[in-house]
Amino acid sequence: LQPNQFRVYSSALSDQSAPGRVLFTGNFFLNNAVAGAIEIPTLFCCVWLMKFGRKKSQMLTLVCGGISIIVAMLAVISENYMLALSFMMIGKICIQGAFNILYIFTSELYPTIIRNSAVGMTSMVARFGAGVSSYIALLSINSLPITPMIIFAIFSLFAGMLVSVLPETRCVFFFFDGGAILE
Repeated sequence: LQPNQFRVYSSALSDQSAPGRVLFTGNFFLNNAVAGAIEIPTLFCCVWLMKFGRKKSQMLTLVCGGISIIVAMLAVISENYMLALSFMMIGKICIQGAFNILYIFTSELYPTIIRNSAVGMTSMVARFGAGVSSYIALLSINSLPITPMIIFAIFSLFAGMLVSVLPETRCVFFFFDGGAILE
């Protein structure tokens, strides 16, 4: 949960980092509204993606988000700003989708008896990751402008790989019986 929360907050910061300032020219408030409004279709896409399973959906959105941000940064380097903006928005959609899927997937991973505590603990750790990501975004001032976005993309790809070790929870019913979980 922490790398994903880290990426969600960082994608929200993408228009405030150095590459984002190059891509988002014009009215700051209008750009912010467009970047926020693009997340609305993500909710409908997540409902459709969940039909393929939580694990596959989570991996797909995290890996596609990481790859999209890397392609966007390569486009910034080659000064193809329209392509970069397109891939940044695709990355933002993917990471927002991963965040939406994550809360369902996380709650289904834990047994009923500890579910509330476990989701609360993972959410707390995720908020710490969100706080750290703002300091990573400041690296664009002190280093190469694309450094924060590359770090965010690497975290997204890493989180996508970590999901591969988790079990699929779609159409799987867990029953808690004393000290054992029965499928």
